[in-house]
Amino acid sequence: MPPSDEEFDAWLRSLLKRLDLRWAAYRKKRKTVRKRMDSRARRIGLDSWREYARYLDDHPREWTHLSEVLAITVSRFFRDPPLFEHLARDVFPRIAEMGSGRLVAWSAGCASGQEAYTLAVLWEAFCSPRPGAPRLEILGTDVDAASLKRAGNAAFLKSEIEWVPASLRELHFHKEDDVYRLRPETASRARFFRHDLLRDPYPDKVHLLLCRWSAFFYFGDSLQMRVLSKFSESLVDGGFLVIGKHETLPGEWSQDFDPAEGRKDVFIRKPRGRPGFLTDSQGGRAASSIQGGPLEGQQARAHPEGATGSLSARA
Repeated sequence: MPPSDEEFDAWLRSLLKRLDLRWAAYRKKRKTVRKRMDSRARRIGLDSWREYARYLDDHPREWTHLSEVLAITVSRFFRDPPLFEHLARDVFPRIAEMGSGRLVAWSAGCASGQEAYTLAVLWEAFCSPRPGAPRLEILGTDVDAASLKRAGNAAFLKSEIEWVPASLRELHFHKEDDVYRLRPETASRARFFRHDLLRDPYPDKVHLLLCRWSAFFYFGDSLQMRVLSKFSESLVDGGFLVIGKHETLPGEWSQDFDPAEGRKDVFIRKPRGRPGFLTDSQGGRAASSIQGGPLEGQQARAHPEGATGSLSARA
């Protein structure tokens, strides 16, 4: 007899609690999670999620694959248009004043690259009337390899670009059959890397960090605290952190940030008078393995079908 939806829901609740993930965030997406678990089960020679549940108990290394199974990747260009209007009008001018050298923007949990590419499109529009504006290095990271492969291909459905203003759509996209592909000069402005927020070293010297509908939506309180502590150290003094408009910053680490005027989803890193470094998973201070820039010391491997690589330091 096939396992019931109620049985799967009960097991998923237990699993999420064990991982410090929020059932409320996954409740409406549990059918998607079940399909992914069935798919993962078949890939390793099992028949269903029920067998996969037993397999997890007997094979601890399989838990590392759960981050991909549980990753929910839904996005589109200019998701929340008023936010991007605010970034272009109020945030870009401030980070442009932070130096004439390289600036870094990081889209953490970038899905298939829509958010990172939106930043690329907007920054080009911001710089066009400003000769000599600094270069913005845009990093997109996600734990899901399939999403990163799609990001590297830089081809999107019409529904994913419907919020792109018409003038920008004409400038940055061209139609190929049933998809809209970013022009190479635009796509080259963003680079993509596989990165697990709970396991891998974080980039440092970041000026703009977007993490929306990801860590502060799906993670439980203790994991949110871990991530926010690392974001706090990744950002330069005065750098900007952007979260989802219905999300909040957790606990004591929120004291490192001031809300941007009139915003509940944009925060400014308070000055701390110390160089950027990372916080380890136990909350102590640890030196960054990515010194001198967000990718130094890392070997980014080009994906054979797209501009993706690995930002992780996995063994």
